Amino acid sequence: MAEEKPNGGEEEAKEERKEKLYDVVQRLIFEPSKIKATLVPLFPEASRNYSRHLLLCFRQASPLRRLLFISVATVTLVALSGLVAFMLFFLAATINAIFVSLLISLAVAGGFLALSFAFVTAIYIGALSDGLDSFIPCGWELERALNLQSDL
Repeated sequence: MAEEKPNGGEEEAKEERKEKLYDVVQRLIFEPSKIKATLVPLFPEASRNYSRHLLLCFRQASPLRRLLFISVATVTLVALSGLVAFMLFFLAATINAIFVSLLISLAVAGGFLALSFAFVTAIYIGALSDGLDSFIPCGWELERALNLQSDL
C-alpha cells in the first residue's frame, strides 16, 4: 500500500492554481470587467511565481548563461532608465507648453479686450463731441455771434 501525505490533495490543488504573470496580464486585457473582483488578488501571487521560476532557472544555468542573463538584465535596466528619463523630460515639456499656451492666449485675449475698450472709448468720445456741437456754436453761427457783438 502506498502511503498518502496528509496534505497531498491540498498541495496538488495549490500547484494547479499557480498563476502565471502572463496569464493574469492577458486576462486583465481581455476581461477588464473582472479587474477588482478576481484579477487584482492574483498579481502578487503571479509575480512571486514568476520571480521564483526566474531565480530557479538562473541557479540551474551554466556560468555562461548567467553572464548572458546579467548582461541582458543590465542592458534592460539602462534602457528602462533612459526611457523613464525621456518620459520625465517629455512630461515637463508638455506641462510647460500647456502653461505657455495658456499665458499667450490670455495675453492675446487681453490685447483684444484692450483694443475693444479703446474702440468703445473712441466711439463714446465721438458721440459726446457730436452731442456737444449743438451747444457750442461753430461755423456760420460763430460768425453771426461775433458780428452781433461787434455791432453793439
